[in-house]
Amino acid sequence: MRILAFATGNAHKLEELEGIISSVTADGASWSGFRLKGLKDYPQIGEIEETGSSFRENALIKAQALYDYTGHTSLSEDSGLVVSALEGRPGIYSARYAGVHGDANSNMDKLLEEMDLISDRRCYFHSCICILDQSGPQYFEGNCHGTLLQERSGDGGFGYDPIFMPEGFRDSFAILSPEIKNRISHRSRAMALLRDFLRSRSRV
Repeated sequence: MRILAFATGNAHKLEELEGIISSVTADGASWSGFRLKGLKDYPQIGEIEETGSSFRENALIKAQALYDYTGHTSLSEDSGLVVSALEGRPGIYSARYAGVHGDANSNMDKLLEEMDLISDRRCYFHSCICILDQSGPQYFEGNCHGTLLQERSGDGGFGYDPIFMPEGFRDSFAILSPEIKNRISHRSRAMALLRDFLRSRSRV
């Protein structure tokens, strides 16, 4: 059985990724050829610094570090919220927009303050997945467009979910069920492309 190593130590993101895998394989596709592992399974690897200038660069940096350490096919994902009126910010800095990595409340506070008097609230979540093995990197990307809310709504999800309302819905990501979110999210769209890629590889 081949190991597919995820370069994430974020428990919420790992849970969401596992949920997406379950949802996109509901049609009977088999992942039996892969055993999933996360960074918690490789504590000695330490922190992987994201020094890239784009989602793709950061995804490759993380996948490369895990692949070099484990020798197994490695998967990484870099994602963020892109706001039109802020020329793409917070973008690749989404997780540390207010200065401290993973401080979601401070990140939302800073973003809402910057957008306080701005009427154009178009934005989208972007996900870039990189899978790396001996044949080199492959990238799979997805977007979920929506609107930045004026204030928090809901207490589910993580990151910017409470202030993001996807197109076609009246609730934020923090209110929508995990099943709906996993169906429409940027990450699910990128994961669906990854699923098709892995299916093709498993038949080789």
